[in-house]
Amino acid sequence: MNDQPRTTRRRTLLGAAALGLAAAPLLGGTASAADQDRKGQDGQGANGQGQDGTGKGRGSFVTARGGELRLDGRAFRFGGTNCYYLHQQSHYMIDAVLNDAAAMGLTVIRAWAFADGDGHSYRALQPEPFSYDEAAFDSLDYAVQKAGQLGLRLVLPLVNNWPDYGGMQQYVSWFLGLP
Repeated sequence: MNDQPRTTRRRTLLGAAALGLAAAPLLGGTASAADQDRKGQDGQGANGQGQDGTGKGRGSFVTARGGELRLDGRAFRFGGTNCYYLHQQSHYMIDAVLNDAAAMGLTVIRAWAFADGDGHSYRALQPEPFSYDEAAFDSLDYAVQKAGQLGLRLVLPLVNNWPDYGGMQQYVSWFLGLP
């Protein structure tokens, strides 16, 4: 195990994830020709299993194609839940929520990956435009890591339409100066 600190900044990773999530529907969720050749026609690797060789498709992304969700070339159906506040909780609570979800057989959790604006009852991930509180990302980072250990997939919205945790209202205030 490498004890060296990560040098990739969280906002870079979140930006890349957002770009990938935003681009998939626009591109019809299609994989590149090279990806299709590598996976084969059925979306599986040469060994007939998922991308990581376990059959679980670990490391692959769910995409949209033809009006349905797909994972490794197959229809993806799931049972899931919403836990909007996961990104603001202790590791103990994150463990409890994710362990319970896995024990129930859920495979997808929607959890917010935003908390914008300062002076609220929450610790802001982005207190000001383009300014990120790196320490505030601890719970979100831990939730992503723990979900991966349990084989859970996360849906991580980067903003919502409502003023909770900032929302679009915060961006309208920041960039348009409107209340």
